[in-house]
Amino acid sequence: MYTMMLNVQGRVLYDLLMYNLQRTPDSPPYLLLECDHSVVPALIKLLKMYKIRKKVDVSSVTDEYTVWALLPGTTDPPAFVSDSGISVTDPRLPTLGNRVVLKIGTNLVFDCVEGTPEDYHTHRYKLGV
Repeated sequence: MYTMMLNVQGRVLYDLLMYNLQRTPDSPPYLLLECDHSVVPALIKLLKMYKIRKKVDVSSVTDEYTVWALLPGTTDPPAFVSDSGISVTDPRLPTLGNRVVLKIGTNLVFDCVEGTPEDYHTHRYKLGV
């Protein structure tokens, strides 16, 4: 899910992609928030400030996961959730392709060519995102 954190005036503080990694309905909720790496400490501080006596663990997993953007191509990868990661169609706009979040050390096994961050930004800007 694509979402934003706003301040009290309604201005956007952070834009986030939220993934539900809860395995079964009986297991505890487990959410993964994807945001720009430069705002992780500030976002964690904000979330901890609002948890107020709730049994919620807020921590950074930047050293555990890596994020990939798979642009649309001839073979689009399937959506999946597994122990090694998650792949979903980008919730902001389907023509952005797939967002893939994998545990570090997991090989990307899709038939694709690795691009640069500039390739992704160019694609995103062309779509107005």
